[in-house]
Amino acid sequence: MLKIASIKPFVVAFLLFLLVCQILILISGVPLALSGQGDFPALYRAGRMIWSGERFHLYDPAAQERFDRAMFPGRETATNYFYHPPAELLLLGPLALLSYKAAYFFWAVLSTGLLLFSARILQPQLGKLRDAIGIPIPILFLAYFPAAMTVSLGQDSIVLLAVIVAACLQFLKKRDVACGAILGLGLFKFQHVIPLIAILAVRKRPKLLAGFAATTLAFLAVSWAIVGTSGLISYWHILWRLNPEMGWEMTNIRGIVESFGGFRAYTLGISACIFLWCALRRFPNDAIDYSAALIGTSLVSYHMHAYDLTILLVAFMFALEYSIVERKWLGIALVAILFLTPLQFLLWHLKMIYLFALPLLALLIFLSLQRPSQFPQPIE
Repeated sequence: MLKIASIKPFVVAFLLFLLVCQILILISGVPLALSGQGDFPALYRAGRMIWSGERFHLYDPAAQERFDRAMFPGRETATNYFYHPPAELLLLGPLALLSYKAAYFFWAVLSTGLLLFSARILQPQLGKLRDAIGIPIPILFLAYFPAAMTVSLGQDSIVLLAVIVAACLQFLKKRDVACGAILGLGLFKFQHVIPLIAILAVRKRPKLLAGFAATTLAFLAVSWAIVGTSGLISYWHILWRLNPEMGWEMTNIRGIVESFGGFRAYTLGISACIFLWCALRRFPNDAIDYSAALIGTSLVSYHMHAYDLTILLVAFMFALEYSIVERKWLGIALVAILFLTPLQFLLWHLKMIYLFALPLLALLIFLSLQRPSQFPQPIE
């Protein structure tokens, strides 16, 4: 196992620096969110519309704008449309019973709690990493820039992280039906879950699809019950027509290709190659297999914002665990780059966050080139 005792003071200093960065992000971002900026207003507004009897108009842009003006009459920024699946309202609906400010803080506390809970239940699988650095895994999760960004904006990526962590534990235990069923709970961000389940299922674990299909049917039924047929049609239209995100905002292959003026066919071609590589390549163990599938998913997903990188904490932890056991400094260095808050913050403000897909691709290639590992992966 790689000994990092000699650089442990630097590791501690690095993590303290990152934690300070996250605190500064929250200090600067929370007031903006409370004024109606960020992504939480869209989530809160959707719940308000349901309680106001407007569920069949949930995806009507005019109705969303009307509610937005009523909630934030003095705000000058454009309406941030809600285009998550209707079933997510089971989670978001209760928030609308609170005032906007109370709902935001409740959501922030819930997200932080889920972040720490995800780290805690994953920690038993990371014994070598924990022993090597002597720092609890939840601290690593708190030090990650996209996690702080998710809390600040009021996004729901940490909820998806919790789903992915729970599914990962079932995957490591070879409980494929349960793993697929749990992943189906993450369909509120289907652009990430569908590629992930596809990559994992292609790797000769088709039982994943059985569990996923069962949850998917329930998810669709709940969505239909909330907004009806007309609402689902409107949902398709808002997805197709009102998608204002620019390519530079995407930390994936799409972001790189579009930012350099490439054609959509290039995105499809490169993404298909990455998908097949992740699906057919043999990785060192099940933990790295799951991690590679997550990284591949982030690269090929059509929508991959910087805050969505929170779901990759699972992959980064297992990459560190493997690199420490197998004495791979390159793996540690790549994860350290992906944790570097100032770099991500700078690229975001320069509208070049798409470049962050490059170290992700480098980490995927690194994991792909490793031979099967002999060390046992703890399953608890």
